[in-house]
Amino acid sequence: MKKLIALLLVFVMVLTMVACAAKTNAPKTDAPATDESKTEAPAGKIKVGFVTQSLTNASQAYAWTQFQKYAPEYGFEVTLFDEDYDSQNGVAAISTCIAEGYTAICLNPTDPAALVPALKEAKEAGIIIGLYSSDLPDESKQYRDFMCGTNDFLFGEIAAQTMMAAFPNGVKMVEVGGQSGHDAQIKRHDGFMSAIDDSVTVLDSRTLRSGRPRTPWRSWRTSSPCTAMRSRLSSATGIPALPALFRH
Repeated sequence: MKKLIALLLVFVMVLTMVACAAKTNAPKTDAPATDESKTEAPAGKIKVGFVTQSLTNASQAYAWTQFQKYAPEYGFEVTLFDEDYDSQNGVAAISTCIAEGYTAICLNPTDPAALVPALKEAKEAGIIIGLYSSDLPDESKQYRDFMCGTNDFLFGEIAAQTMMAAFPNGVKMVEVGGQSGHDAQIKRHDGFMSAIDDSVTVLDSRTLRSGRPRTPWRSWRTSSPCTAMRSRLSSATGIPALPALFRH
């Protein structure tokens, strides 16, 4: 079991590194939440479920291409489960993995906390649970075997410190976060807001479009944030250029 967990961790680390190095114009797919795609693996395959927030998210679409590329090398048969920004689809996917005797589940879900009861059942069924780029709440981390990702709260803190150093006399700025409700997006925002002082004025803070926007933030589609930001800053400050942006 420990050797298999280590193998899965290495596999997910490979995926994480190549995803971080990928271009932002990653391939897109319109696969609905009910579609299940599979990789191919040799005899004696290890069945792995990949539960993703949505393949309309370019980073997650790219991650799926890497699952397809590397899974056969590790002897994995990986089945894709697209939540389509609906955690109930993730719950259903985990139930399917339990019923069909999957060996492991790798997740980068819409809302990790919403999946805790289902993941608890999967763990009790002996399934290996791994997450990347998002994590379970501290009180529920016993229901996963590993997590591969960055310290996103620290990321936000460093961004705030960098901005304050660049604008020692103060600055008016806007924030455009990642997919609304995603664990990494929330932590980066929280880290940034915890570290700024009165010299930084946040004119607006918004997240990109998803099925689960965080109140009171409004939602921007990925195609329009720059236009919206410039308009917001111009009307608020009379400054046509963008003084500062925290984009994550």
